[in-house]
Amino acid sequence: MFVVDARQGLYAYLIIGATTGGLVIVDISNPSAPQRVWEYDTYYPAQGIKIYDVYAYIVGSNIEVLVLEISHPSAPKLAGALESNTISWQVVGTGDVIFTASGGLKVFTRQ
Repeated sequence: MFVVDARQGLYAYLIIGATTGGLVIVDISNPSAPQRVWEYDTYYPAQGIKIYDVYAYIVGSNIEVLVLEISHPSAPKLAGALESNTISWQVVGTGDVIFTASGGLKVFTRQ
């Protein structure tokens, strides 16, 4: 499964879900020659992504929300994680609030 979130036509943020998964950041400024610039292995099937400001929020199994700071796409940093024993299937957000779907709705506030 691929989930893509493209920003300003410069980078695509791809979630790869399988038995293991992760985030792949691709430079798409030249659409005829996309370049992989960074990859992060989540060690679990990633299911969804939401890019907000300079953060990527990734959801999947065994972790509620993985937060990566992506202001420098070639060198993102782990900003935090909320662990869980449930599988989250989707993440959406608005302002400082992030919502996940994992058999029910969960709400997190950005800090």
